[in-house]
Amino acid sequence: MMSCIRNLHQPPEHWEASGYPLVTMMDVETRKGKDVPVIKKALVELDGPLFAVYKKYRTVWNFEDFYQSPGPIQFHF
Repeated sequence: MMSCIRNLHQPPEHWEASGYPLVTMMDVETRKGKDVPVIKKALVELDGPLFAVYKKYRTVWNFEDFYQSPGPIQFHF
């Protein structure tokens, strides 16, 4: 299982925790002549709307930090 949390943009009391079975993401591929279980590949759609947003901001993101933490930082180094 992979843990998932929804609604991270809302206060913690509105977060929804759930699990997602890894098996649903898996596929069988032949590698070096043997069938092996792998997580399916997901390619980036270079002409899709999400990549368009990334292209718009990527030069700014190279030099500035726009990460937003959804909660408190537990460890300080």
